Amino acid sequence: MKKQILNTIGLAVVAALFCVTCSDNGLTKNPNGEAGNANALTGKFYGKDNPTDPCTANPTPDCPNYCQAHPDEEQCKGDPCADPTPDCPNYCLVYTEAEQCKGDPCADPTPDCPNYCLVYTEAEQCKGDPCAANPTPDCPNYCQVYPTVRGCPGYCDANPNAEGCRGEFKDSRDGRTYKWVTIGTQTWMAENLNYHNTNYNTTSKCYKNDPENCVTYGRLYTWSTAMNGAQSSDRSPSGVQGACPAGWHIPSNDEWMTLTNYVGYNAGTKLKSSTGWNSSNGTPEGTDEYGFSALPGGYGYGYGSGGFYTVGNYGLWWSATEYSNGNALFRRMYYDDETVYRNQTVKTTLYSVRCVQN
Repeated sequence: MKKQILNTIGLAVVAALFCVTCSDNGLTKNPNGEAGNANALTGKFYGKDNPTDPCTANPTPDCPNYCQAHPDEEQCKGDPCADPTPDCPNYCLVYTEAEQCKGDPCADPTPDCPNYCLVYTEAEQCKGDPCAANPTPDCPNYCQVYPTVRGCPGYCDANPNAEGCRGEFKDSRDGRTYKWVTIGTQTWMAENLNYHNTNYNTTSKCYKNDPENCVTYGRLYTWSTAMNGAQSSDRSPSGVQGACPAGWHIPSNDEWMTLTNYVGYNAGTKLKSSTGWNSSNGTPEGTDEYGFSALPGGYGYGYGSGGFYTVGNYGLWWSATEYSNGNALFRRMYYDDETVYRNQTVKTTLYSVRCVQN
């Protein structure tokens, strides 16, 4: 991948900043000339009368124009910035006249731009610059050269299912935006579901019927409402969309086990949000180590006059797996405990819902 990105940058430099062909004499401008700015192209010429540039006639994999000459080669396939799109770091180097690039002071970089020595490697101030030839993670241009490596902004775009990646998505049903996080091999919503299904108007509620609690904790659902009438599933993935947005589903008991087994010892502490929980002497506060951000949304009852309890102390989430005809399995976390517990309760109880990406 490093070689691909370097090839990409090299291609951008050649394409955007240098006259590469003179049609009247078949000469090719050497991209590594001694130019110190874009208007002083004083490098040597190579071509039919001086065919000594190894990258002119038959570029090899270490040439900056290799992927331009061999786009179907294995190391060139799949590079999203070979023909850069607007979200590529080298876009304005190639398409300097594009609307979004006009006025970009580093499209034609000056010495104070982080990509200056990337473009003008032979400039006097760039000679011996360790960040020009092979930038390391502490170089200001590292993510420009390697945008899709871990720690750079493009990493999760290129690897959305990679451990630790986070982002947001929009529920097309109501326009609500949710955060997500990838933990191990699973991508979970990083907040509780807050979708009001009007087909189950009375069995999905805000804690104490206060809309502000829905903003903080999401809605509370009976099991049937969470499942949107679907049957129990113990598969992994469950295959039950339920009340979740398109592309997401209610996690089965096995999927909850996959999460807690991956997180390991003291999973409750590691999955809890670092804020929002009541404190307990001797019990560590949540570390939110994995970005799951579990909150103590409490619970309620979806029948009779109802009632709501334990917000701030307990977080409880349905699974797609029933325990018996009247009961279903769920997960719970306590403010004064470091464990994630599995238990079962009547399906008419109101609990929170977390969705997993298909």
